[in-house]
Amino acid sequence: MALLLDVASDALDQMRREPWRSYAVCRIPKHDGTLRKLRAPCAPLRSLQQQILRRYLAQHVNHPADHCRHGRSILTNAEHHVGHRYVVAYDIANCYPSVHPQTVTAALRRTGMAVDDAALITTLTTYHAELPQGAPTSSAILSLVLRSVDDALTAAAARHGVVYTRYVDDIFVSGNRPLHFFTRIVRQAVAQARFTIRETKLRQWGPTRRATLAGIVIGSHPTIDPQYVEGVRRLLHQVRRGVEPCTAKQLASLAGKIAWIAQLRPAAGRRLEAELGAIREQLAPTSQRPILPSAALLHIAHGPTQSQ
Repeated sequence: MALLLDVASDALDQMRREPWRSYAVCRIPKHDGTLRKLRAPCAPLRSLQQQILRRYLAQHVNHPADHCRHGRSILTNAEHHVGHRYVVAYDIANCYPSVHPQTVTAALRRTGMAVDDAALITTLTTYHAELPQGAPTSSAILSLVLRSVDDALTAAAARHGVVYTRYVDDIFVSGNRPLHFFTRIVRQAVAQARFTIRETKLRQWGPTRRATLAGIVIGSHPTIDPQYVEGVRRLLHQVRRGVEPCTAKQLASLAGKIAWIAQLRPAAGRRLEAELGAIREQLAPTSQRPILPSAALLHIAHGPTQSQ
């Protein structure tokens, strides 16, 4: 394993034993404007985890139904459900905290990893007996842990003529007939992997309503809801006028929403980013704003000189 990761054996042993292996808690905005709590590893550990991901884990995260991997995205996930009259979305409750070290080790062993190597990787990728949301390895490890769920639900979907996909801890099923019968199958597959479905977040759409999967509207093609974009634009306008409070939390929330919009509608995202930038410039103390040279000030005040 030391050879695989370009790290000396004694260095790996030290990383496993030393208390510097810590995580900083941070919060980032989600597409709905709320904040997601992450545990970010310190720089040396993060670098090591990136090596683990690139040199080993990525090779084993390859299930067709899994859209949280290289070359896939929430958009490719949504594309599989376009044109279906019925869609159901499920959320796995407390997914990352429910993945304990022994679960990680077992998932790694199923890929053929040696016992000692699996134990070491588990130590380097878990924190406080759970899978930390925010480590670069966590999504890939979660995919390995949920492989049995993907296998079971992909097979069941094929038998019943419906479509199954998963993005991180969100499960999506769609088809052209009511899908109530498939909920029992989902619950059973998730329970066998020792997880549970969060019933309060179970969402269903029928022929009269357009499904929205993780912020993406499923119509003739996946797109972001125009009303969502307009709501963000309106909120930016209200913040700039002082109608809405302009706290650091509000700005972070707006930044998250705009980043999400930019993924699906780049032009709209750029316009909103410019508006947010103007708000930040307006709020910045005078001492923190860039000082223009005197010639530039003259140019702004009086227009170009004869030499220009």
